[in-house]
Amino acid sequence: MPRQPVPHASTSCDSLPPLHATSQQTRFHLNSATTSSGASRDLDIPGVTLTLGHSTEILVDAHIKLAAGARYVLVGRNGVGKSTLLRALGTGVIPGMEEGGWKVALLQQMERQVQGGSGGGITESGAAQRETVLEYVVKSDVEREKLLRRAELLRKAIDDTTDHVAAVRALRQIQHEDRLARLHEAQKLASLRSGARGMKARKELLALEVEVETELTKLSLLDSTPATTAAIALLADIESALESISASETQNLASALLQNLGFSTSLLNTPVSALSSGMFMRTKLASLLLRPNPNTLLLLDEPTNYLDLPSLLWLTEHLTTALPSTCILVVITHDRAFADDIGEHVLILKDRALTSFHGTLSSYLHSRAVERKRLQKLKAAQDKQVAHIESTISSQLRAARVSGDDKKLKQAVSRKKKLEERTGVQTNARGGKFKLNRDLAGYHLSRRAEIEIPPEEAAAKLAVPRSPRPELRFPGPLVSVEGLSWTYAGAKTPVLKNVTLTIHPGDRLGLVGLNGAGKSTLVNVLADRTPPLSVGRLTAGTVTRHPKARIGYFSQSEVDKLDCADFRTQTALVYLAAGRTDTLSDPASAQLLRGLLSSLGLSGHVVSGLPLSQLSGGQKVRVALAKMLYLPVPHMLVLDEVTTHLDADSVMALAEEIRKFKGAVVVVSHDRWFVKVVVEGKRDGKDGDWDGSDESEESEEEEDAGSPGRVYLVGGGNVELLEGGVAEFEQRLRGKKRKGKKK
Repeated sequence: MPRQPVPHASTSCDSLPPLHATSQQTRFHLNSATTSSGASRDLDIPGVTLTLGHSTEILVDAHIKLAAGARYVLVGRNGVGKSTLLRALGTGVIPGMEEGGWKVALLQQMERQVQGGSGGGITESGAAQRETVLEYVVKSDVEREKLLRRAELLRKAIDDTTDHVAAVRALRQIQHEDRLARLHEAQKLASLRSGARGMKARKELLALEVEVETELTKLSLLDSTPATTAAIALLADIESALESISASETQNLASALLQNLGFSTSLLNTPVSALSSGMFMRTKLASLLLRPNPNTLLLLDEPTNYLDLPSLLWLTEHLTTALPSTCILVVITHDRAFADDIGEHVLILKDRALTSFHGTLSSYLHSRAVERKRLQKLKAAQDKQVAHIESTISSQLRAARVSGDDKKLKQAVSRKKKLEERTGVQTNARGGKFKLNRDLAGYHLSRRAEIEIPPEEAAAKLAVPRSPRPELRFPGPLVSVEGLSWTYAGAKTPVLKNVTLTIHPGDRLGLVGLNGAGKSTLVNVLADRTPPLSVGRLTAGTVTRHPKARIGYFSQSEVDKLDCADFRTQTALVYLAAGRTDTLSDPASAQLLRGLLSSLGLSGHVVSGLPLSQLSGGQKVRVALAKMLYLPVPHMLVLDEVTTHLDADSVMALAEEIRKFKGAVVVVSHDRWFVKVVVEGKRDGKDGDWDGSDESEESEEEEDAGSPGRVYLVGGGNVELLEGGVAEFEQRLRGKKRKGKKK
């Protein structure tokens, strides 16, 4: 459950634009969102219009319909409002959400800014600064904390022999808290409902306000003996409720959640204020997964960020098997494999409309491409048929005019009438025979609907140069590592030992493993980005690099660097031109930089008017990629978690571009789909089509992509070649998990 009850507000942070929402409401008391027993069933809100700020429309007359117990993946391009929609659902600003009594649990990527700025640690006020990670998660169970606090309050009051009215005071304090909670709910209903239902809600609010004021004056009357008996009975009820939810097991449950998300035992006692943003997001995720209510709407925005593969596999299993059967799950994720594993339905946010598809994300992409091709072929065949019939009609008309044959003229007119009546869609939306009076109501200029081919979305712009320039004049490996051992300062054992690797031009290497296994250390060594001796050093082995080879290096530290004081006020153009004072003054050089940024999807005011601190995570990734690819193009690309802030379409576009890069590529990523496509050469991360593309197109791109690469497992100081690739790594992890369960 959420750490704090979700406030009824249009924004959770002052820096965020306000949200305004309306929906279709009825004056009749027909509530399809609840069953006869009052338990929540589905979330069904028609006619939703959602606006960000005062002008940006996210949804217009959309129908939000989420089935109880279903798992949804929300997809859409960057900037269409996916996170904003989740925030609107999470803050309850959409009228109609109050009907089902939903308990909303929201994980949002802006959580770091909400909690306290863009620094390395999370800042909170008061006692929260002193809370440990485990305490933070345990206290996120708001219902349990409320029951424990009330039980302690009543127990002390009842045991107090010096104050004979202490129990009465405690009881009335609890009753007053309940009335204030009811008042808060009534205020929400009165502000959201309209018409006759809104009038009734406002009348109930006024009556409740009078009741609260009346009872508030009675708090000082503490001489009621029956109230002491009521306090004892309430304490018994509270203790029974605590026992029913196994309150004593909450700490063990929270500890297990945190360890499954990658926390070591020592980190459980770390103050929350000392956590990095990545570790805090894991802590927040654990708090949301702690004992969710059966009536929970669980909203997760990029939950896989900062998770290694074991934690990701655990999260996949937990979300698909451990949630209550009526809990609704909505996830935004760039990890396509994760989306396919958990998603039963796809929600598509596009053109200010929300549509749904029953199936996985991959099946949606494939069916969309197949349907588009079907319509293209159908329209082409019909156009060909129409052209033939029109040619026949023209011939008959000419013959009729020459010969004066009225019979041929009637045939031509009849054919023309049939052409007008039968041209267009032949089947209706359900696949049956098209009927004008049923399937095309209203006034139209034709008897059938036209075959409309949905416009193809412009591909996400994220271009990578195809070939390194200039080419190396003499052959040889780009990087060769023999017997390498690396030890961090103060460590007794090396994080890498006796590692031997050779990387030639055109090679593809993928590195997988647990967090902290040494993947980033290895790529730092390969890219000649080793830290100072005070941090660690090479204790054995040799590293040989081609003297003319250029190595491009990307890591999350390169993205985080853009938030530093030295760069946060610079624009993307100024940042790329750093160290080259004549670049921006030279129109040709400035145009070259603008062209590079434009090829990565950044242009206009974004590159020259916005400071780096105001760019989104995905835009900062593009700036860091532009810095890496700045001419001349590297001979080897080292990419350490490059997909973290990119949306799904951008990840697909980047994967396709890197596949075609002629130089060497070394990838460190927990995104299984990305590694399978870039390194193993599998077009959809498995063995099938990318998204329904033609085989001829696939064969041409396969030639450009080169031969499949190698996947290595980094762990325990060793670097092991995985013959089965990422799939073998997954099988090993699942096998270990099964053995652990048997024990």
